[in-house]
Amino acid sequence: MAHAVDIRLSDMFDAAEHVARCLVLTSQADQRAARRRDREILFLAPRICVRAVYWRKLGPKQKVIHLARALAEIHPDWMFTHTTAAVLHGLYVSYADIQKDGKPLLHVRGKSETLVYPEFTVKTGLFLPEIRVKKQVLGVPAADAMTTALECACSLTFPKALAIADSADRFYGLGRGAMLSVIEQCGRGLRGIKTACRAFSHANPASENGGESMARGVMIEEGFQEPLVQVPVIDCIDGEEYRTNFAWMDEVRAIAFGEPDGQEKLLNEEMRAGRSVAHAVRDERLRESRLTINGVKVVRFTMEIVENRQAFTNLLDAYGIPRVR
Repeated sequence: MAHAVDIRLSDMFDAAEHVARCLVLTSQADQRAARRRDREILFLAPRICVRAVYWRKLGPKQKVIHLARALAEIHPDWMFTHTTAAVLHGLYVSYADIQKDGKPLLHVRGKSETLVYPEFTVKTGLFLPEIRVKKQVLGVPAADAMTTALECACSLTFPKALAIADSADRFYGLGRGAMLSVIEQCGRGLRGIKTACRAFSHANPASENGGESMARGVMIEEGFQEPLVQVPVIDCIDGEEYRTNFAWMDEVRAIAFGEPDGQEKLLNEEMRAGRSVAHAVRDERLRESRLTINGVKVVRFTMEIVENRQAFTNLLDAYGIPRVR
């Protein structure tokens, strides 16, 4: 009997994991059986559970998606908003804004309250007076991308709002004009609307990730000249084209390049494109040597430095990055 129950639970978990969703147990018998296996099964809420090993392997955004799908099954009338909708739409949103005390935080439209479960939190509220369009995103009811961008941009800091705006433009082609027109139509008087307007005014679809966008946002806030993004540079030796994350120009030429120095490009197998870590390191050194061949400075920085504004400002000043104020 116990073996049959194990097989049944295993099949249900396999099916849920196949569609990237937490398992929702509808029968009391299944819930009791799962709770007896508490070494292998983690209950996130009374009816929502996962295999503990599987859950630990998921990143913060994947956990939000799994939970949103499970909660939508239990509460089909819920509509996910704010940073939860941003995750569903694939917008650039930081882990800090989708977690509370290290556990997933989800946002749902409704009367303001906080629902605390053992392994996640749900906040309900009305970020905007009304939602422009309700969408099915990854199979989950959510605010449309434009509404999501506006909600997030009104409530986040400027660098994070810029990351949202960049990705909304990049993935949905919303464009600065369209985003600013929505502010004109329904954004006046909203708390944080000035931040949203500023972020939308600087939206750049060339930004490839949230870290790049946030770094550019800090540069803008601290009074530095806004750099060009993802600029092609031709190697004068062999004609190969390189791309630099940021470039600052004078009237004639590039005066400095900016390069976020992350580990992902070395550790991520997909980004290495089949190369070993050593090979990727060698290629990166070659690339930087060619970028600097004409005397152009390369400013390297990590996200830790970006988050320390004084250190980041000192670094940019030390490299002579132009200021506009």
